[in-house]
Amino acid sequence: MAKSLNVVINGQKSKAHSINAGVPQGSLLGPTLFLLFINDLPDHIIKSLVSVYADDTTLYGRTSKIQDEESLAADLSSDLENIQNWGKEWLVTFNASKTKLLSFHHHRNPPNLSPVEMSETTLSEASWFERLLGTENTSGLKGDEFLREGA
Repeated sequence: MAKSLNVVINGQKSKAHSINAGVPQGSLLGPTLFLLFINDLPDHIIKSLVSVYADDTTLYGRTSKIQDEESLAADLSSDLENIQNWGKEWLVTFNASKTKLLSFHHHRNPPNLSPVEMSETTLSEASWFERLLGTENTSGLKGDEFLREGA
């Protein structure tokens, strides 16, 4: 289903123009238009917390009890399904193979997390050095080992 766009300036409305592609790449307005386009995406994330940074979206939650980990995984999976449904409505495709799971914990041995799924794909655990929202992380997350990208 093709979407259409009208522009309104000083009460004057333009003719409807059909939109058959996403945000123009390489334009000055592209990032702003993209953020306007996905502005309502966080409204569809019900059970998790969300952070949107440029074209990266991060869902997250926390738990302090081992028995809550299964519930946390189910909540994340549910919200990832909500994101997929939003994408179908707005003709946006999200790539489950590029989506990673990253856990932070204070246990000596990593906890055995329940699977988190997106589009019937179980998300793989990201390695400790992968980037998240413009940060670079290390395994210890101590003092100067937590580096801001570009610093």
